[in-house]
Amino acid sequence: MIKKSIILVIAICFLSQANAQSSDSVITKTINKLFSAMKMANDSLILDCFSNNARLQSITRSADDKNVIVNTFLPKDFATNVIKRPQGSYDERIIGNDLSIKNDGELTMAWVPYVFYLDGKFSHCGVDLFSFIQDHGEYKISNLVFNMRKTECKQ
Repeated sequence: MIKKSIILVIAICFLSQANAQSSDSVITKTINKLFSAMKMANDSLILDCFSNNARLQSITRSADDKNVIVNTFLPKDFATNVIKRPQGSYDERIIGNDLSIKNDGELTMAWVPYVFYLDGKFSHCGVDLFSFIQDHGEYKISNLVFNMRKTECKQ
């Protein structure tokens, strides 16, 4: 009886770990899909990454560095802005292995340090903070908050 209990506990732990790794892989694929869609200037693919009620927020500092500026916008506005530029103009990349994903049931968040190139030249870096909602086994971005800076960037 004890052997069966131990085997059951080990199996549950293994399955839980495998499920967490699987959801991490799906989240990473969704993030990479968004970055690829931006690079391709493909609004349909960009919008496919977001849930229906998603919001984005950019956080920057004023030119005099005295104030924090928060801009809130919809995925459709983001996608419209991206497709105004030629393919290849937007190139966002995850920095190293610093990606961190946390999951609890239908809710997942990802902390993603990034570097951004515009028209092949360094533009800025920062962190993307994604919130995902799982619906019918599919993860969609429900919120994306990101900051932008030009200093202290890993490239």
